[in-house]
Amino acid sequence: MVSSRSIATVSGRIVAGIAGVGVVGLVAFGFTRVTIPTISASAPSVQVHPSAAAQTRVCSGPLLQPGESGGQATVIGGVQTATSADADPSVTPLTNPELSGTEAGSAEVLRIPVAGTQTPLLAGSQSQQVGLADLTGFAASACAEPVADAWLVAGSTATGRTSLITLANPGNADANVVLEIFGENGRVEAPGADGIIVRAGSQKVVSLASLAPGLEKPIVHVSTRGGHVFASVQQSSVRGLTPSGVEVAGPSAAPALNQYVPGVVIPETPAELESDDTYDDRATALRLMVPGTTDAKVTISFVNEAGGSAPMSLEATVPAGVVHEIFLANLPAGSFGVKVESDQPVVGGVRVTTTNGADFAWFASTSKIGNSARLAIAPGENPRLHLGNRGDADARVTLTPVEGDPIEVTVPAGGGAVVPVTAGAGYVVSGTGDVLASVSYAGESALSSFAVQPANPGSSTVTVYPR
Repeated sequence: MVSSRSIATVSGRIVAGIAGVGVVGLVAFGFTRVTIPTISASAPSVQVHPSAAAQTRVCSGPLLQPGESGGQATVIGGVQTATSADADPSVTPLTNPELSGTEAGSAEVLRIPVAGTQTPLLAGSQSQQVGLADLTGFAASACAEPVADAWLVAGSTATGRTSLITLANPGNADANVVLEIFGENGRVEAPGADGIIVRAGSQKVVSLASLAPGLEKPIVHVSTRGGHVFASVQQSSVRGLTPSGVEVAGPSAAPALNQYVPGVVIPETPAELESDDTYDDRATALRLMVPGTTDAKVTISFVNEAGGSAPMSLEATVPAGVVHEIFLANLPAGSFGVKVESDQPVVGGVRVTTTNGADFAWFASTSKIGNSARLAIAPGENPRLHLGNRGDADARVTLTPVEGDPIEVTVPAGGGAVVPVTAGAGYVVSGTGDVLASVSYAGESALSSFAVQPANPGSSTVTVYPR
């Protein structure tokens, strides 16, 4: 029988336990009512305001006459340069001991030093008419900024075609350049295309045929492992014994899902082709390539820059890694923007030949020129500025010449416009946030084009977190 004392002892322990739980609860409740101070700290930082980068443009220099059997090329004098800048640029020639005839001129560097954070505007372009027994035609090109990566959509090393790649290094250190060459059968394994050294302050000329002979449709990817270069390609053509044009083509826009080629000038009558059954580079054609590994489905549409009707759009499949050309025989006479929409990044450009077959031009895809830019028009026949608007709203562009009244141009949303400009003149172009631009020259036996270069980005504030 349990004693009453035992019952009392057990009951007392239970009561004490309940009381203890109650005390703990009260203490916990009390803690929830206490305001705990917030501790925060921010990482120390310093706002750095770098000086604006100097504006540099490299001009490719006079045309080159290729040497026989890949020998030394010769400089052909007569190049004309136009500049447009916020201040007088310095002009520095680049050296090239591998060329003969350099007394006629060389590639040049235009440069404006910068004080403070304000980025000046600078533009330059060159043009040259040549009429030799084995080299004729007209070529105009933009003086452009050196970069570490560029795509050249132009050239040919087929019979009678010569392509010279020029690599200009305006920097203070040597540049190590890699050329990736693609053709109609895919990537070309080219010994000697990797590790090309371009000395500081010099230009180097590489014959594309020495690396990849027999290519009808080359595209060259130029990249550097150190330093920046300006790359361009001079292409010339001889049909039988008749010289049939020359062109200097700068880089096209980097691979993207959308490409735009402004200002493709189509002559009144297309050049006569030898045959519809064989490849003929006199045909108007869009050259495309997918740098990746997946085939691309592309839609090609056209913008009539005069405001009239345009041909129906085209659809095509572009095999990956292979250079492909799509003939644009449906384009009538006039000037057009060519738009490419793709489900894979592509690079591209358009080739056009004059009616008499005496000259040809490459029209490069390009990117937006930004809110404002300088424009320099090298001498040449019938120069015109072409504007393309990829935005959703009309663009009101102002073209202000160094001398004369401003020219106001409305570029409709998704459309284009064309404006005559003065050879040898300079302009400031503003109101161009969503606008792309190029300059063309066209005559009976002369055709050429170059893209308008955007301004080098200015400096911006950088936040530095010291450790």
